[in-house]
Amino acid sequence: MRVFYCLFLFLCFSCSDNDSGSPESCIPVIFDESKYNSSQNFGVNLIEYKLEDLCLKVKLGVSGCDNEHAIELVSNGAVAPSDPTIVFFDFYDMNPQLCEAYFTIEKEFDMTPIKEKYSEDITVEFRNNIGFVNIDN
Repeated sequence: MRVFYCLFLFLCFSCSDNDSGSPESCIPVIFDESKYNSSQNFGVNLIEYKLEDLCLKVKLGVSGCDNEHAIELVSNGAVAPSDPTIVFFDFYDMNPQLCEAYFTIEKEFDMTPIKEKYSEDITVEFRNNIGFVNIDN
């Protein structure tokens, strides 16, 4: 099994909840195989991350003409048989740019759809990046 270099941060005091129980300011993760397998994932690099409640806060490095990138966190939904189960995700840039400037941007992703989709504890691993977070059910 591949060696994971990991960072676990479980903090509990950020991303306020709305009536549905999801963090308000966080973009929901997406299960979409075509986006997960798209070449538009290769221009986004994970720099740092932390999980607060079910809100994953990330700092990303992106190439482009400006720092206006619409980034989604996507998965094909497949799981790796392990304990806990692993689901792979990648960052999808909906607005890739062909310039060579480099920017760092911050995004927040709501991990609630993962908790709702899987009944067991899940480890979310970032494909092509070092790191993962645990989502406990």
